Amino acid sequence: MTVLFVFIPHDRMSGSDWGYGLGLIALFGVIAIGLWCENHTHRVHADCEGIFACPTGFCFRRRFVPWSEIVICEIETRYDTFGSPLIIRPALKNQEGRVLLTLDLQCVRVEDQERLVKYIRAKLPKSKADPLDF
Repeated sequence: MTVLFVFIPHDRMSGSDWGYGLGLIALFGVIAIGLWCENHTHRVHADCEGIFACPTGFCFRRRFVPWSEIVICEIETRYDTFGSPLIIRPALKNQEGRVLLTLDLQCVRVEDQERLVKYIRAKLPKSKADPLDF
């Protein structure tokens, strides 16, 4: 849109055309800055209080889930054709089994995904052994 605005003959433009052109430049500039900031911020932050992360799907805000609400973490791992992990998708669930947060780790390196999963497993309560299992 900027290129079109620059190459339009300026002597043919009226006052409203300038406004539309500058408005479009501002709109696409804000979108470009937002996308750049989104790619250069942390996707997941886990600390002693809980997990602050982007849920999967389309979202504008990150969500915080405290460790006290998380009981189960189901891990879904997708592999490439050679058996290397591509993406690890943890789903954090509460006592009733309702999904609290499914983490979006799409742009996170696989090593960091594995490190996050180890941290989550360390923070969750240990499962009780079933006395009927031998």
